[in-house]
Amino acid sequence: MCGIAGIVDFKKGFSTEDLKKMGQILEQRGPDDEGYIIYEKGEISQFSGLGSVEEYRKEHEFLPSKMVKGLGFMHRRLSIQDLSAAGHQPMIHEPSGTVLNFNGEVYNFLELGAQLGKDNTITSESDTEVVLRSYLERGADNVNQFRGMWAYALLDSTKNRLILSRDRFGIKPLYYHYSGTKLIFASEIKAILAVAGIEAQAKREDVVQFISYGCMKEPHDILFHGIKSVAPGQQLIIDLNEDSLPAKKVQYYTPEAKENATLADYHETFAESVDLHMRADVEVGSCLSGGLDSSAIVHAASNLTSGSFHTITASYKDPEIDESDFARLLSNDCDNLNQHFTYPSAEGLMDEWDKMLYHQDVPIGSSSIYAQWNVMKHAHQLNMKVLLDGQGSDEVLGGYYNFAGLLVLEKLSKLRFSGSRKAFKALKENFTPAMSDALKRASYPLLPETVQRVVRKKKRLGPNLLSDEMLGYVKSTKVPQRNGRNITEHSKKSLMFGMYELLRYEDRNSMAFSIESRVPFLDHKLVEVGLGLSSDDLIKDGWTKWPIRQMLDGKLDDSLVWRKEKKGFLTPQQSWKDQLLPFMLREVDRSRQDVFDNGLLESWIKKENLTNSQLSELWRVFSIIRWMDLFKVELI
Repeated sequence: MCGIAGIVDFKKGFSTEDLKKMGQILEQRGPDDEGYIIYEKGEISQFSGLGSVEEYRKEHEFLPSKMVKGLGFMHRRLSIQDLSAAGHQPMIHEPSGTVLNFNGEVYNFLELGAQLGKDNTITSESDTEVVLRSYLERGADNVNQFRGMWAYALLDSTKNRLILSRDRFGIKPLYYHYSGTKLIFASEIKAILAVAGIEAQAKREDVVQFISYGCMKEPHDILFHGIKSVAPGQQLIIDLNEDSLPAKKVQYYTPEAKENATLADYHETFAESVDLHMRADVEVGSCLSGGLDSSAIVHAASNLTSGSFHTITASYKDPEIDESDFARLLSNDCDNLNQHFTYPSAEGLMDEWDKMLYHQDVPIGSSSIYAQWNVMKHAHQLNMKVLLDGQGSDEVLGGYYNFAGLLVLEKLSKLRFSGSRKAFKALKENFTPAMSDALKRASYPLLPETVQRVVRKKKRLGPNLLSDEMLGYVKSTKVPQRNGRNITEHSKKSLMFGMYELLRYEDRNSMAFSIESRVPFLDHKLVEVGLGLSSDDLIKDGWTKWPIRQMLDGKLDDSLVWRKEKKGFLTPQQSWKDQLLPFMLREVDRSRQDVFDNGLLESWIKKENLTNSQLSELWRVFSIIRWMDLFKVELI
């Protein structure tokens, strides 16, 4: 797991000082090693940096300050596989002039390495070398064999092309800025903004879009104007023969359901995925919320660990929020757990608000990610470098409210009236008493877009806080189609929108503390099996996420396996708002008068008994206020 960056300009050139700045900004993503390559006039040169391992510094001079008409790669390494200098990056295959700048983990690298030809011998124990050599044999299609997460840049000097590649679900980030003859890419947006001449700008209509809906028009759009994201499952192939750097987008993966998938298939593939995700040359631990998903991962992973298995849980005094008792239950069935607890607070949020926003790059949707921030911070204090996490289960296995409503609607559409009544009653008993709300949510995408806007405006707070100037942009916003019309479609939409946001939170929170976060539920083979399960296999007798409950039944405590409430990474937003009222009012005073109606904003802050959605929107507004200030964002 690492941080990567690069600049390409064969016409006017670029300063190596910009590459160094990018390296400094991404240091927390890879504090163990630093490396550079310069590709100019057909020649590849290697350089070290202040953070390079001693062995590499002795053999390579520091990157000098100069102008380069060509290409430059920067790499910061977090050593996970093969901790020796043999895993140094950027990694070069000198005979072919191929250079790999890799961030991520390909978990099946041992199997892939064994399949390489006799003339393609692996000389290290790193997955990076397997990725590089698999390209030499199979070309850009090599990614189809990977099981893992990645974002990489690969220079093929023989074909004179650059490939930017991103994993199937966008677990690892990769951003780029293209302006005429110059291309800049990096793991984080702030590294791109560090390059001379790149301005932090946002369109007013995009800011209104985010305030109104909490996301952009399309799932992979970026709030910063001029900066784009390589989409999940996509590769950009850039021709270096022309000054204009023409790029071809290749979508190599789209999630599809495995035909005739069974629960047995899911259980087998889950076990296989956790086993693969445990591969590392450092200790692996896990986040543990106390919910079903992280409990399933901890149970499987602890059984694969000979010594102690560390878990970290966010805990609260409020029993409506706290899940730590469920986390503690696991120690009854997993006797090698070494459990740790961290306690997020309103004071801590206030103290670390700016730091968290800085690492996130863009505004956040609510205060709930601060719980995850604390878990990662605590893991760092324990010197953990790899944590497993439960992201991806709800989106595929129907864990959210919409799925429950969609199951009832699905049976109604097939004229199975008794079945729909039975499903509604069972879900009301075993999932949520608010099944009427779940039905409304599921019906929302069936409404005309004009009606969706009206419903959204009545239910939501954001658009009502805008200044008169910004209200004029509301009509140009687009209702994001985040909701599917059936369970399979909604799973795919959830992976595109909500999951994508959660993965960005996860990446930034973990890498802020130099931790590699792994998500076994997003192994693509496991996702495909999950998408292939029937709706009755996903939700059975009113119990959501049936595949996991059935898998854990008899293995973990019944009160955990058959618990009805779902909480996730929650924070006590109402009590925190009350505690931080003076802090929030100060934020209003420093907000942009051209963006928000400060009088309305202040009155909403002082209101009591806001809904959880309204509270999340208030925190989102505050994140936008601070984001514009922290990054000196110019509205255009």
